[in-house]
Amino acid sequence: MRRATLVLAVVAAGLACVKDRPCRDNTILVNVEFADSRDLVDGVALKYRLDDAPTVDLLPIDRPPGIDQGGLELAVQNYASYKKLTLQYAPRKAGNVVGPWQEKVVDLKAGCTTIDLIVAIGGRDAGLADALEPAV
Repeated sequence: MRRATLVLAVVAAGLACVKDRPCRDNTILVNVEFADSRDLVDGVALKYRLDDAPTVDLLPIDRPPGIDQGGLELAVQNYASYKKLTLQYAPRKAGNVVGPWQEKVVDLKAGCTTIDLIVAIGGRDAGLADALEPAV
């Protein structure tokens, strides 16, 4: 069984406008928008799986004061050999998960993939259109 290996290339949770830059080759760009106030949600927990490899926990992303959006870019070794990404995420407060885990399954695009998430305590991904999933 091939082992999925992600290298955390950039954690940019403090960036105000991650969506304005394209993803780089062999990466997954995860844009995060926090829908609830910082009093309710101060970060996000993330897990991922490439194809049928085991699920891997990523370091949580803390939300700096005054920031409602940001993201991270993951460099993927052997990116072209994978077809599917499963990303699980949940809101955090004071180091604890405080809302339901949600899951997005996306097909990896040639070169790189961008995923948009809305993190909210109610577990609602409130309709932010993914670059990979058409809005319904």
